[in-house]
Amino acid sequence: MAHALLPDPDALVLDTIAVQAGRIVFQIRPVAPTAICSKCGCCSDRVHSYYQRTLQDLPWQGNAVRFLCTVRRFFCDNGDCPRKIFAERVEKLARRYQRKTARLEDLLQQLVWRVGAEAAAGIAQLIGLSVSPDAALYQFRKAEAPEAPSNCPEVLGIDDFAFRKGQTYGTILIDLTTRTPIDLLPDREKTTVENWLKEHPGAKIISRDRSAVYADAIRAGAPEATPVADRFHLLKNLMETLQAQIGKESKTIREVLLPKVASFEDEGPVQKPHRAQRASMESRQRRFELWQKVRELHGQGYFKK
Repeated sequence: MAHALLPDPDALVLDTIAVQAGRIVFQIRPVAPTAICSKCGCCSDRVHSYYQRTLQDLPWQGNAVRFLCTVRRFFCDNGDCPRKIFAERVEKLARRYQRKTARLEDLLQQLVWRVGAEAAAGIAQLIGLSVSPDAALYQFRKAEAPEAPSNCPEVLGIDDFAFRKGQTYGTILIDLTTRTPIDLLPDREKTTVENWLKEHPGAKIISRDRSAVYADAIRAGAPEATPVADRFHLLKNLMETLQAQIGKESKTIREVLLPKVASFEDEGPVQKPHRAQRASMESRQRRFELWQKVRELHGQGYFKK
């Protein structure tokens, strides 16, 4: 069981497992009898002292996990080494000065790469990790940037992005097969993109937006490549074409799709609802009674002054 739980079971031994404050805590320690000085490379077996590192690890069944690792300090026996005392390292467990295990750091970097810091922090909380968006972004920034390839990928994407929206723009180049950025250019000028394509040959298909600058740069820098519009602009072109065509044929579309206008021919009196009919009759009766009263008073001479 311990072999499956530890990041480096050959270099670590599991002493105890406990539950503390809702967390699963593993007490571990390195088992190597010697350690190598990171300054001079000298091997030493003389232990100076001990200290404990607390490391956050991947969750276990949705529960937070902590490693309490008892680490040793050794004397450096090399008299010429300026470092007289050094701490042993277990690189597969955790990197220097870090409070997360190496495998947890790798997971957070992959999450931020795929979904962004805010979403990565939300996913981490769902699986039992207590990580803020800033902490996730910090792990991502620590990752070593991959080296840009010497040759261009066969399927390349070119688009602009904003260093500062409305003011400063650059160009991003993406390997569309792996969906990974491969380079950033400081501007979106034709000469800059053209020179990059000449320095990185090999593109067979280049996806771009509707920018004439990128079109000219592709023709000059990679004339053998086939330029295509990216998916967003293909859909945009389709929508604009449809809107223009619908505008031209709007009269015909209305005649086909809209219902026919109802006929205004006289079909006889419309019967009123029962309640409305009764109200109308009562109003007519009141007016008739009032008219009779007026006629009666007129006959009695009340019209004269």
